[in-house]
Amino acid sequence: MDKFKVLVSSFSFGKICNEPENLLKRNKCELVYDRGPFSDDELARIIGDYFAIIAGEDEIGLQTLRKANKLRIIAKHGIGLDKINIPEATKRRIVVTRALGANEETVADYTFALILGIARGLVPASISLGKGLWEGPKYTGIEIHQKVLGIVGLGSIGKSESLSTNFKILKAFLVETVLLELALRYLASLSTPMPLSKEAIGNLS
Repeated sequence: MDKFKVLVSSFSFGKICNEPENLLKRNKCELVYDRGPFSDDELARIIGDYFAIIAGEDEIGLQTLRKANKLRIIAKHGIGLDKINIPEATKRRIVVTRALGANEETVADYTFALILGIARGLVPASISLGKGLWEGPKYTGIEIHQKVLGIVGLGSIGKSESLSTNFKILKAFLVETVLLELALRYLASLSTPMPLSKEAIGNLS
């Protein structure tokens, strides 16, 4: 039986863990690495011979799908599907999958790190120190002790185990965390408030 030809356009697939690659190879898949991201026009020129694509931030639109005569699977190496023409793929009976939960704990960790980094100006302070300067008072930042942290949006990141654990750490600083409703009230009090329509609130979940 001929092998299934798979285009790997995701720039990160297989770079951290090779088990997914090995799994595909054991199941008669021939992996062809041509790292993107590609525009719809660029991808349309090369997609013709492929049974599947492991896509990154590529644009998979009408042009690509019209040329994808052998394509049966679009596997998004990530979670966002906004660059894939789902209705057209469905019309052509092409299965579209994504890696839900693949990076939510990692993003939650970065979120926590950024909270502390922004509060204390760690990035500009590090750049300044790298230039041989010592401008400590300039980058003192603010204490997070007894501050209020608003969580806008309780999707997979907002509800992740990692972020929940980090919030427990924040309690040691006596930081109070509040959820969507109170956070929205605060945003509404800003000089350029966030619109509080049902659609806007729905988009935050």
